[in-house]
Amino acid sequence: MSCGNIFVVSLYKAQNEHSNHVDGNRGLSMVAREMVRQLFEDGNGCSVEDTPFVLGVNVEVDDGDKHDLKIVISTKRLLRLMIKTEEVQTDATYKLIWQGYPVLIVGSSDMNRTFHPFAIAVCNNETESDFAFIFNCVEDSCYKINETEWNPKILLADASSAITNGFKAVFGFPFRRLMCYFHVVKNIDGKLRGIQDKDEIRNNIECLHLCPDDEAFNIVSELFLKKWKEKK
Repeated sequence: MSCGNIFVVSLYKAQNEHSNHVDGNRGLSMVAREMVRQLFEDGNGCSVEDTPFVLGVNVEVDDGDKHDLKIVISTKRLLRLMIKTEEVQTDATYKLIWQGYPVLIVGSSDMNRTFHPFAIAVCNNETESDFAFIFNCVEDSCYKINETEWNPKILLADASSAITNGFKAVFGFPFRRLMCYFHVVKNIDGKLRGIQDKDEIRNNIECLHLCPDDEAFNIVSELFLKKWKEKK
Protein backbone atom coordinates (compact mmCIF):
# COMPACT_ATOMS: atom_id res chain seq x y z
CA MET A 1 0.00 0.00 0.00
CA SER A 2 1.06 3.63 -0.28
CA CYS A 3 1.11 6.33 2.39
CA GLY A 4 1.71 9.76 0.90
CA ASN A 5 4.79 9.39 -1.28
CA ILE A 6 6.15 6.53 0.87
CA PHE A 7 5.56 3.04 -0.47
CA VAL A 8 5.36 0.53 2.36
CA VAL A 9 6.57 -2.98 1.69
CA SER A 10 5.39 -5.70 4.06
CA LEU A 11 8.20 -7.94 5.17
CA TYR A 12 7.97 -11.64 4.60
CA LYS A 13 10.16 -14.39 6.00
CA ALA A 14 13.28 -15.25 4.04
CA GLN A 15 14.16 -18.75 2.96
CA ASN A 16 14.85 -21.30 5.70
CA GLU A 17 18.60 -20.93 5.36
CA HIS A 18 18.30 -17.19 5.96
CA SER A 19 15.92 -16.75 8.84
CA ASN A 20 17.38 -13.57 10.35
CA HIS A 21 14.74 -11.18 9.03
CA VAL A 22 12.90 -8.97 11.48
CA ASP A 23 9.16 -8.64 10.95
CA GLY A 24 7.92 -5.13 10.31
CA ASN A 25 7.36 -2.56 7.59
CA ARG A 26 9.89 -0.55 5.68
CA GLY A 27 9.42 2.32 3.29
CA LEU A 28 11.12 3.45 0.12
CA SER A 29 10.43 7.05 -0.86
CA MET A 30 9.87 8.01 -4.48
CA VAL A 31 12.66 10.57 -4.14
CA ALA A 32 15.08 7.82 -3.09
CA ARG A 33 13.99 5.67 -6.03
CA GLU A 34 14.73 8.45 -8.48
CA MET A 35 18.08 9.18 -6.84
CA VAL A 36 19.10 5.55 -7.26
CA ARG A 37 18.13 5.56 -10.93
CA GLN A 38 20.07 8.79 -11.44
CA LEU A 39 23.14 7.30 -9.76
CA PHE A 40 22.92 4.36 -12.16
CA GLU A 41 22.74 6.66 -15.19
CA ASP A 42 25.61 8.82 -13.93
CA GLY A 43 27.72 5.75 -13.18
CA ASN A 44 27.76 4.66 -16.81
CA GLY A 45 30.20 7.48 -17.53
CA CYS A 46 32.14 7.36 -14.27
CA SER A 47 35.88 7.82 -14.90
CA VAL A 48 37.18 8.18 -11.32
CA GLU A 49 38.80 5.01 -9.94
CA ASP A 50 37.57 5.31 -6.36
CA THR A 51 34.18 6.96 -6.88
CA PRO A 52 31.33 4.55 -6.05
CA PHE A 53 28.78 4.05 -8.80
CA VAL A 54 25.70 1.91 -9.32
CA LEU A 55 26.42 -1.22 -11.36
CA GLY A 56 22.78 -2.19 -11.65
CA VAL A 57 19.42 -1.27 -10.20
CA ASN A 58 15.92 -2.68 -10.15
CA VAL A 59 13.31 -0.78 -8.14
CA GLU A 60 9.71 -1.88 -8.56
CA VAL A 61 7.07 -1.01 -5.96
CA ASP A 62 3.34 -0.61 -6.52
CA ASP A 63 0.11 -0.66 -4.55
CA GLY A 64 -0.30 -4.41 -4.96
CA ASP A 65 1.90 -7.33 -4.06
CA LYS A 66 4.68 -6.39 -6.44
CA HIS A 67 7.80 -5.13 -4.72
CA ASP A 68 11.40 -5.56 -5.70
CA LEU A 69 14.56 -3.70 -4.73
CA LYS A 70 18.03 -4.47 -6.00
CA ILE A 71 20.92 -1.97 -6.00
CA VAL A 72 24.55 -2.98 -6.63
CA ILE A 73 27.42 -0.55 -5.94
CA SER A 74 31.19 -0.72 -6.49
CA THR A 75 34.15 1.29 -7.84
CA LYS A 76 36.36 0.85 -10.87
CA ARG A 77 39.40 0.09 -8.72
CA LEU A 78 37.59 -2.69 -6.85
CA LEU A 79 36.40 -4.22 -10.11
CA ARG A 80 39.95 -4.15 -11.47
CA LEU A 81 41.16 -5.97 -8.36
CA MET A 82 38.37 -8.50 -8.63
CA ILE A 83 39.62 -9.86 -11.95
CA LYS A 84 42.74 -11.13 -10.17
CA THR A 85 40.93 -13.77 -8.14
CA GLU A 86 38.90 -16.89 -8.95
CA GLU A 87 37.40 -17.14 -5.46
CA VAL A 88 34.23 -15.36 -4.32
CA GLN A 89 32.81 -14.94 -0.84
CA THR A 90 29.34 -13.59 -0.25
CA ASP A 91 26.81 -13.18 2.54
CA ALA A 92 24.29 -10.69 3.92
CA THR A 93 24.30 -8.52 7.00
CA TYR A 94 21.55 -6.59 8.73
CA LYS A 95 20.88 -3.48 10.84
CA LEU A 96 22.96 -1.21 8.59
CA ILE A 97 20.15 0.86 7.08
CA TRP A 98 17.00 2.10 8.75
CA GLN A 99 14.59 0.48 6.28
CA GLY A 100 15.77 -2.94 7.46
CA TYR A 101 16.86 -4.25 4.08
CA PRO A 102 19.74 -6.74 4.09
CA VAL A 103 23.07 -5.53 2.72
CA LEU A 104 24.74 -8.20 0.58
CA ILE A 105 28.51 -8.19 0.19
CA VAL A 106 30.68 -9.80 -2.50
CA GLY A 107 34.43 -10.07 -2.01
CA SER A 108 37.40 -12.35 -1.49
CA SER A 109 40.16 -13.06 1.04
CA ASP A 110 43.92 -13.07 0.49
CA MET A 111 46.57 -15.41 1.92
CA ASN A 112 46.73 -13.29 5.08
CA ARG A 113 43.00 -13.85 5.68
CA THR A 114 42.22 -10.22 4.94
CA PHE A 115 38.83 -9.71 3.33
CA HIS A 116 38.61 -7.45 0.28
CA PRO A 117 35.12 -6.28 -0.74
CA PHE A 118 34.39 -5.96 -4.46
CA ALA A 119 30.77 -4.84 -4.39
CA ILE A 120 27.88 -4.26 -2.00
CA ALA A 121 24.19 -4.50 -2.71
CA VAL A 122 20.94 -3.59 -1.02
CA CYS A 123 18.07 -5.99 -1.75
CA ASN A 124 14.71 -6.59 -0.16
CA ASN A 125 15.53 -10.27 0.33
CA GLU A 126 18.19 -12.96 -0.06
CA THR A 127 16.67 -15.12 -2.79
CA GLU A 128 18.33 -16.85 -5.72
CA SER A 129 17.23 -14.02 -8.03
CA ASP A 130 18.83 -11.43 -5.73
CA PHE A 131 22.21 -13.13 -5.76
CA ALA A 132 21.96 -13.85 -9.49
CA PHE A 133 21.25 -10.16 -10.12
CA ILE A 134 24.30 -9.14 -8.07
CA PHE A 135 26.64 -11.62 -9.75
CA ASN A 136 25.34 -10.65 -13.19
CA CYS A 137 25.86 -6.91 -12.53
CA VAL A 138 29.37 -7.52 -11.24
CA GLU A 139 30.24 -9.76 -14.19
CA ASP A 140 28.93 -7.28 -16.78
CA SER A 141 30.62 -4.27 -15.17
CA CYS A 142 33.86 -6.16 -14.79
CA TYR A 143 33.88 -6.92 -18.52
CA LYS A 144 33.16 -3.30 -19.45
CA ILE A 145 36.01 -2.02 -17.28
CA ASN A 146 38.62 -4.75 -17.72
CA GLU A 147 37.66 -5.84 -21.24
CA THR A 148 38.00 -9.45 -20.15
CA GLU A 149 35.56 -11.96 -18.73
CA TRP A 150 35.58 -12.72 -15.03
CA ASN A 151 34.85 -16.39 -14.44
CA PRO A 152 35.31 -17.35 -10.76
CA LYS A 153 35.70 -21.05 -10.00
CA ILE A 154 35.34 -21.07 -6.18
CA LEU A 155 32.35 -19.96 -4.11
CA LEU A 156 32.63 -19.62 -0.33
CA ALA A 157 29.47 -18.97 1.68
CA ASP A 158 27.13 -20.55 4.20
CA ALA A 159 24.86 -23.44 3.22
CA SER A 160 22.35 -21.23 1.42
CA SER A 161 20.99 -22.83 -1.73
CA ALA A 162 19.98 -19.32 -2.86
CA ILE A 163 23.64 -18.28 -3.05
CA THR A 164 24.68 -21.51 -4.78
CA ASN A 165 21.92 -21.36 -7.38
CA GLY A 166 22.37 -17.64 -7.98
CA PHE A 167 26.07 -18.19 -8.63
CA LYS A 168 25.36 -21.18 -10.88
CA ALA A 169 22.78 -19.22 -12.89
CA VAL A 170 25.41 -16.63 -13.84
CA PHE A 171 28.70 -18.52 -13.98
CA GLY A 172 27.47 -22.07 -14.60
CA PHE A 173 29.44 -25.22 -13.87
CA PRO A 174 31.96 -26.37 -12.88
CA PHE A 175 32.79 -24.56 -9.68
CA ARG A 176 34.01 -25.55 -6.25
CA ARG A 177 31.58 -24.89 -3.40
CA LEU A 178 33.24 -24.20 -0.06
CA MET A 179 31.45 -23.88 3.26
CA CYS A 180 32.07 -21.09 5.74
CA TYR A 181 33.87 -22.82 8.62
CA PHE A 182 32.14 -20.68 11.24
CA HIS A 183 28.78 -22.09 10.19
CA VAL A 184 30.21 -25.62 10.05
CA VAL A 185 31.49 -25.38 13.63
CA LYS A 186 28.24 -23.84 14.83
CA ASN A 187 26.24 -26.79 13.50
CA ILE A 188 28.77 -29.35 14.71
CA ASP A 189 28.66 -27.98 18.25
CA GLY A 190 24.89 -28.31 18.21
CA LYS A 191 25.11 -31.95 17.15
CA LEU A 192 27.76 -32.78 19.77
CA ARG A 193 25.78 -31.62 22.79
CA GLY A 194 25.58 -34.39 25.35
CA ILE A 195 28.17 -36.60 23.63
CA GLN A 196 30.90 -37.80 25.96
CA ASP A 197 33.77 -37.62 23.45
CA LYS A 198 32.75 -34.28 21.95
CA ASP A 199 36.09 -32.55 22.66
CA GLU A 200 38.06 -35.27 20.92
CA ILE A 201 35.66 -35.33 17.98
CA ARG A 202 35.91 -31.56 17.71
CA ASN A 203 39.71 -31.73 17.67
CA ASN A 204 39.63 -34.40 14.97
CA ILE A 205 37.36 -32.22 12.83
CA GLU A 206 39.77 -29.32 13.32
CA CYS A 207 42.50 -31.55 11.86
CA LEU A 208 40.28 -32.16 8.85
CA HIS A 209 39.84 -28.43 8.44
CA LEU A 210 43.61 -27.89 8.38
CA CYS A 211 44.28 -30.39 5.57
CA PRO A 212 46.35 -28.59 2.89
CA ASP A 213 44.80 -30.31 -0.17
CA ASP A 214 42.15 -32.75 -1.38
CA GLU A 215 44.43 -35.78 -1.18
CA ALA A 216 45.27 -35.18 2.48
CA PHE A 217 41.63 -34.46 3.29
CA ASN A 218 40.43 -37.71 1.73
CA ILE A 219 43.00 -39.74 3.67
CA VAL A 220 42.31 -38.02 7.00
CA SER A 221 38.53 -38.20 6.57
CA GLU A 222 38.70 -41.96 5.94
CA LEU A 223 40.76 -42.40 9.11
CA PHE A 224 38.33 -40.18 11.02
CA LEU A 225 35.31 -42.22 9.96
CA LYS A 226 37.07 -45.53 10.61
CA LYS A 227 38.12 -44.43 14.11
CA TRP A 228 34.68 -43.34 15.24
CA LYS A 229 32.85 -46.24 13.65
CA GLU A 230 35.06 -48.61 15.65
CA LYS A 231 34.29 -46.68 18.84
CA LYS A 232 30.53 -47.17 18.53
